Amino acid sequence: MIADFLSEKGFDLVINIPARDAGTRAASYFVTQGYRTRRMAVEYSVPLITDIKCTKMLVEVSAVTSGNVLCVDWIATVVPVK
Repeated sequence: MIADFLSEKGFDLVINIPARDAGTRAASYFVTQGYRTRRMAVEYSVPLITDIKCTKMLVEVSAVTSGNVLCVDWIATVVPVK
């Protein structure tokens, strides 16, 4: 579903914060949903923010410059399985 939105330019911006602790496995052992989402955003030229501090600053600047907070149309939450 996310891939469809990205390929059809359904998102103006993707905010996807990678998990701090990816575990002890090698990166090549598995690919997370978050990684796939970030990769697709890059492939489809959709702006991508991956840093929580940058995200907070964007929201603050948006509130100051436009008088309101960014409008979020759709949010996907992926909970890591342990």
